[in-house]
Amino acid sequence: MNWPELSLLLAWPAALWLPALPFWDSWRLLADRLAAKVNKGGPRQQRLAGALALLLLWGSLLALALVLSLSADLPLVIEGLAFYLALSDGRPATLKAMESLGKVQGRQLLGTLLKRDCSAYTPEGLAKAAVEGRWRYTKERLLLVLLLLPSAGLVALLLRAWWQLAERWHPARPGFWEFGRAALGPARLCRALGLVPALFWLVLPLKPSALFTREKPRQLAMLAWALGCQLGGPLRLQGRRLQRPRVGPATAPSSASLRRFRHLALSAELGTLLLIGLWLALS
Repeated sequence: MNWPELSLLLAWPAALWLPALPFWDSWRLLADRLAAKVNKGGPRQQRLAGALALLLLWGSLLALALVLSLSADLPLVIEGLAFYLALSDGRPATLKAMESLGKVQGRQLLGTLLKRDCSAYTPEGLAKAAVEGRWRYTKERLLLVLLLLPSAGLVALLLRAWWQLAERWHPARPGFWEFGRAALGPARLCRALGLVPALFWLVLPLKPSALFTREKPRQLAMLAWALGCQLGGPLRLQGRRLQRPRVGPATAPSSASLRRFRHLALSAELGTLLLIGLWLALS
C-alpha cells in the first residue's frame, strides 16, 4: 500500500475547504502587468509579444518547478503543496452564486468569468452560459485530479498556470485578439484531455444515448441531452453576434439545472479520487 502517495489525495479536500493562498491572485497580477507593458503595436508585433511574454512568465515557473523537483529533500511535500495550489479555485463559488443571483448581478459576474458580453442575456441565456462555463471548468478539474495518480503535482500546477494565462490573455478580451493566441491552442488541447472522464461521469450515467447524438457542436449536444435542457444559441463576442445552433431538448435550463450540474461535477471529482485511492491502496 502506497501510504505516501495516498496522502497526496488530501490535497483535494484541502483545496475545497481551506482558504486559498494568494498565489493565483499574484499570478494574475503578474500576467496583467506584463501584458500592459508589452501588448502594443500592430497585429504581428502583438502576436510576437504574446509568445515572448508566455515564454518569460510560464517558462520562469517551469524552471522553478524543475529546480524543486531535482533538489527537494521532501518531494512529496512539494507535490502535495503543488496539488493544493493547482486545485484551489474561486470559480466554483462564482458559478454557484449564479444559481441565486438576479439578472443584473448575474450578467456582471458571468461576463467577468467567461470573457463575454453578457449585458443583453436573458435569464435563460445566463443559465446556458453558466452551464457551458461549468462544463469547461469540470474538464479542467477532472484532468488535474487524474494527475494525482502519477503524483504529478508540479505538472498539475504548471497546467493550471497555463490555463490561467490563457484566460487572462484570452483573445475574446478587448485588445488581446492577437496577443493571447499563443496560449489559447495548447490550453484547449490540454483541456480536451479531460473530456473522456467528463463524459464518463457526467453524460454516460445520465443518458448513454447522448454519446451518439449527431447534433453539432457534439460536446455541447451530448451535455444538453444528458442534462435534459437546451444549450447553445447566439453568442456575442468582441461586439459581434455569432450564430450557433441550439442543441438538445426544447426545455430551457434553469437554476435547478445549474444545481444538478454542480452536484454531478463534485460527485465526478470525488468518484475519480476514490478510484485513484483504491488503485494506490491495492498496488
